[in-house]
Amino acid sequence: LLADADTLRSEGAVLADRRDAALAFRLRRAREGLAADAATDRSTGLALVALTAERLVDSCPDRPCRGLDRVAALETVARWSAEATPAAAAWRVIAAKRVLDTVEVTIDRPTWHLGTPDLVDLLLGTGAEEVDISLLRQPSPQPETWLALTRAVGAADATDADGGLQALRRRVAALCDQALALDLPGDQRALVRQIRDRAARAARTPVRGG
Repeated sequence: LLADADTLRSEGAVLADRRDAALAFRLRRAREGLAADAATDRSTGLALVALTAERLVDSCPDRPCRGLDRVAALETVARWSAEATPAAAAWRVIAAKRVLDTVEVTIDRPTWHLGTPDLVDLLLGTGAEEVDISLLRQPSPQPETWLALTRAVGAADATDADGGLQALRRRVAALCDQALALDLPGDQRALVRQIRDRAARAARTPVRGG
């Protein structure tokens, strides 16, 4: 599921739609199967991961799927079952990778504002003590956008795209390291390492036009 999620948009539109449908089906099947066995803490924890994953990929059973609590929900999984923690960590990586991709792609486009709820969701769910909710009202990235982002991730204050993106990339790499410290399946471990290495390399590369 992790590999599917990370490659959803890497192909043409038709193939991407097919992958969307296939991933949605697999997540729904996993959630329904786990919910049927919800008497065990392990199944409850994994069912929560599956449901949150459905929300992240916009295929949840009860719309709207979006919100500012999805990544934070993954943090609560450990209360139910330590066995579900690796899956939750992997989906945190996917959420972070999707946010980073969106920020990089829309930084100079009028669609920037469509991705800010996911950005705020990620920041709130990965340890930010405070996030400036005015981010949700900004039609395009401003100096205050990058200042709020860098402060939310505990990085040095920055008011430019280069500083903001570097801080976000380092946050993605850190989330990958947290996931890699857990008992991930081999294919997921390889993919998380790939995401981490890409984010770490990009964090050393200045942003063009930023």
